[in-house]
Amino acid sequence: MEWLREFLSLANGIPSHDPLNRVFAALNPSELKECFFRLASVAMLTNGRVISIDGKRACNAGTDGKKGFLHLVSAWCDANNIVIGQQKTDEKSNGITAIPALLELLVLQGAIITIDAMGCQHDIAGKIVEADADYVLAVIQNQAFLLHDIKEAFEQSAPVDSAPTLEKSHGRIEKRTCKVITDMGWISKKDNGQKLDRI
Repeated sequence: MEWLREFLSLANGIPSHDPLNRVFAALNPSELKECFFRLASVAMLTNGRVISIDGKRACNAGTDGKKGFLHLVSAWCDANNIVIGQQKTDEKSNGITAIPALLELLVLQGAIITIDAMGCQHDIAGKIVEADADYVLAVIQNQAFLLHDIKEAFEQSAPVDSAPTLEKSHGRIEKRTCKVITDMGWISKKDNGQKLDRI
């Protein structure tokens, strides 16, 4: 209440449901969303933060073929424990078109952006670099040339750094090792136009 009084007089107390409903109904949803997410991303310090971008279908969307699927791409900042941005995918499309639109809504300077294989696209990587951020993108068989080159690069180059992890998950013990190489000489340019500038 006191915090709201810094912005509103509230002479008659906090507004009830109906006045608030009329206000929000009059607002442009797209403009409100953009303002909210810009405020959220500016309010947090992005430098060094990991921002994970992932797409999910909304629960109960598209049931029995009676409703269209609602698929959203979200940006989650683990350090802040908050979704700092969301973008709906176009109908008959996927996250590849929604991710660039989401990136444009956010302040990403100094952040590390992680995206699964869906986001392993030249244009998406370019937008992240333009925003003065870094990225970690997954590469799978759908980009066979790039995946082959990356495997070969790791076989031929000694890692400059590595970090092992050991954890119990899903009833089994999982050991993973993250290795870093800086020699990109083994990465060719022949993988159907989807090559990334940095890996």
